[in-house]
Amino acid sequence: VEQLHKIYKLCGSPSDEYWKKSKLPNATLFKPREPYKRCIRETFKGFPPSALPLIDNLLAIDPVERKTASDALRNILNVCAYLKICLVIRMTKLNIELNEALKHI
Repeated sequence: VEQLHKIYKLCGSPSDEYWKKSKLPNATLFKPREPYKRCIRETFKGFPPSALPLIDNLLAIDPVERKTASDALRNILNVCAYLKICLVIRMTKLNIELNEALKHI
């Protein structure tokens, strides 16, 4: 039960509709006493912005809303492309800075 509350604190409490449609026996026994707000984006704010939708979707409480492995892989490839572009830009800037510094030697 404690682990479920840690999940709820990160992913938010399941909606009342979720509990109503849940087919788990005695599912409401696991319903948190207080509702928790979803805080995925705040928790992972240091991650690249393009990674946040993937994390958000993979941590959906309702399995129907969760992305498939194929969807996740496509998103990861997009994130990798984004990171590659960022790396190229950063390396270009460093190269320019190095060339400028070498001019003064």
